[in-house]
Amino acid sequence: MRFSSISFWKRPAIPLLLAFAAGIFWARFWPLPAFGVQIASLTGLTLLALSFRSPRSLFFSCLLPLLCLLAVGHLTGLQVHGPDRQAGRLVSFVQNDTVEVTGRIHGLPKPRYGRTQSHLTQVEVRRYSGEMMSVEGRLVFTLVGEGEVPLPGSLVRFTGKVRPFDNFENPGGFDYRRFQHGRGIMGRVWCRYRDLEVLDAEPAGLVPKVDRFRFFLGEKIRSAVQDRDAGAVLSAMLIGDRSHVTPALREAYTKSGIAHLMAISGLHVGLLAGGIFWLTERFLRWFRFFTERGLTRRVAAFPALVTALSYAMISGGAPSALRAVVMVACGLWVLVMRRRTDVWSLLILAAALLLATEPERLVNVGYLLSITAVAGLILGFQRYPQSFSGVRDVHASALLWLKGLFKTSLFAALFTAPICLYVFREVSLIGMAVNLVMVPLMGMLTLPLAMAGLFLSLFFRTGERFLQLAGVLTSWGNGLAECASSLPFAVLRPGALTLLEVTILYGFLLLWLGFDKKKGWQRPRVALALFLVLLLAGDTLRWTLARMGPDSPVVTILDVGQGSAAGIRLPGGGVMLVDGGGFPWPDSMDTGRSILSPWLDFQKIRTIDVLVASHPHADHVRGFFYLAERYRVKELWIAEAALQETMGQELVSAFRERGTRIRHPSMEKDPLELKGAVFEFFGPGSMRFSSVNDDSLVFRMQTPHGSMLFTGDAERRAESYYAKTHGNALASDVLLVGHHGSRTSTQASFLHAVNPSLALISCGVRNRYRYPSVEVLRRLEASGVRVFRTDTGGAVTLVFKEETIKAGHTPIGIWDRLW
Repeated sequence: MRFSSISFWKRPAIPLLLAFAAGIFWARFWPLPAFGVQIASLTGLTLLALSFRSPRSLFFSCLLPLLCLLAVGHLTGLQVHGPDRQAGRLVSFVQNDTVEVTGRIHGLPKPRYGRTQSHLTQVEVRRYSGEMMSVEGRLVFTLVGEGEVPLPGSLVRFTGKVRPFDNFENPGGFDYRRFQHGRGIMGRVWCRYRDLEVLDAEPAGLVPKVDRFRFFLGEKIRSAVQDRDAGAVLSAMLIGDRSHVTPALREAYTKSGIAHLMAISGLHVGLLAGGIFWLTERFLRWFRFFTERGLTRRVAAFPALVTALSYAMISGGAPSALRAVVMVACGLWVLVMRRRTDVWSLLILAAALLLATEPERLVNVGYLLSITAVAGLILGFQRYPQSFSGVRDVHASALLWLKGLFKTSLFAALFTAPICLYVFREVSLIGMAVNLVMVPLMGMLTLPLAMAGLFLSLFFRTGERFLQLAGVLTSWGNGLAECASSLPFAVLRPGALTLLEVTILYGFLLLWLGFDKKKGWQRPRVALALFLVLLLAGDTLRWTLARMGPDSPVVTILDVGQGSAAGIRLPGGGVMLVDGGGFPWPDSMDTGRSILSPWLDFQKIRTIDVLVASHPHADHVRGFFYLAERYRVKELWIAEAALQETMGQELVSAFRERGTRIRHPSMEKDPLELKGAVFEFFGPGSMRFSSVNDDSLVFRMQTPHGSMLFTGDAERRAESYYAKTHGNALASDVLLVGHHGSRTSTQASFLHAVNPSLALISCGVRNRYRYPSVEVLRRLEASGVRVFRTDTGGAVTLVFKEETIKAGHTPIGIWDRLW
């Protein structure tokens, strides 16, 4: 098999693939009627077939094929709306009632702090009335408590409530609901071990049997390796099971730029398929029948192909593994058929097949990173070839090998960086250096050793020793990753990129690697360079002006679930955050990482003027800890009473270590000013309350166009005291309702003193406290106050205009983020 080197610009399949992907993208956001698109695609394909008998024009040779692929892609992409409709039907059927659920355990169980999470497939939901519904998809299934985990493929039955996925609806946020629906997961359900009934412990079908075999392999790996973290990483490398990798270790690999080592990719598939091919081909050389007919390589391709396909199933269907398997399978088939091909054709075919089978992969990060990394390697090595021919000296070969490894890391890192910056808002700066050590250690030494050990352990106990040795090497690699990730310059965080900026970056990469100086491409190259420079200049100017702040104050009450967080943008570039949300459980979502940071990065904000901590409870300040390590924070405002609590002390210590100025505002001190806004504090003062909630900071933001009162979690005693002490001085246009709308807050006397026209309530969807209280809502309605709640419409944005205060919900926008 020979792979020809064909220029990127001479591959007609590339624009066709892009047109196909554009059709899927179009269907994702602006779906057209399927019947009309079918007619258009059939008409186009018919014209294209008829055009082969006539002279080819520009329209028939270029535009019509692109239009046809665009239409076919649109038809394919219409599939992405099916899960949304199915999830809607499921929600309408269960109606928040307790139902009987029957289904089979799917996938490997994931242990999490006294809980075990997996998926249910072949699900049937039955209401008490006897009505039954079959779910076309999966459910996230969580078992609570301690007990024996049902093996994959087991048929189980229990009663519970099927819940839909809830988004945190914020500008620039992550559309978690659509992400899960795209994976074919319709909702979530949980039960306790004692309430679970196993109807059939035997797996039915090939996929459950493969899952059970993967579970068996994972247990064997982790039992053979004493180091828990090393066993978890080896499970990820060998069978694609990352559920046992701790978040801290996963973050260390990401910061070090070596997260790809835990993903099953072309290296794994290549090692297996290449090894089987080499062994089989050498074995067949002993038989004259095969050697005389030149069949050794062609016959050896079949067991290699079977091995690659089998490993793809064992890997759990990771996009990088599937891409590698498709490329290897196509390459081996070309070898069998004695044809010629090139790597561009194999990559495009793999990308198109994966998209056609699952259109939602267009926004799958693993799929995009895998495709762009391989494309970068192809372009890079076509531009700067690497050859060992004629090199006899050992030292020269070693240096050339290191040079090739460096170029591999460089090209892969450069082509995956725009996607990492768009999705994760950060990229590793030390990845190329760390890869020079970790790829030989983990990819070329540990991985083959672990593969051999895992295979041998199925038949001999000697294989466990190989796994133990691989575990020792993996422990060294984990230690190196943790050390490298702790470096202060390990990660670059420029903020979230837009799709335009991603396009500009890839344009510059193509400008560098996509043109051959020897083939007269200077004019197109100069034209592309000028176009990219103009785009970059316009984009830079736009963000420079936007960073100077809005024309008038803007307050966004962020949707952080059962908590509180408000972002304030002031004219002149002032940025404040009042509280940061958070959850008290050890394995809960970090609102700083998942909500505050995306909102800041979405606006290219790296410096925060002021953080205000109303009081040291987790649902108000835990999200601030993440910001302490990743943003420059000038000042932290926190009450002196908060320092009596452990969380308050930890918060102050975390920011003081990074040079943040700590202020303790109170009613006895002068108001504070920032960018034309005045902050007057009404409490707490010298008087202390017995409750941490009552000791919350209560202050008013006064702007030239209106005022807003923040009350934290102040309750009845504090409100009564402030109403008596300050009276009408509390009057404000907007009130952030205290304690998330609890009946212990927003008393009539306090509400009368504030006399707001707008009230905002920050609370979680279906929260266990049942906030906001019906009493509070009735009280606000009786006072003629307009109410906006984060649990019913997501984030709320207020714009303080000269004439009025504009208020409205601002959930995730269609173009905010695609992930």
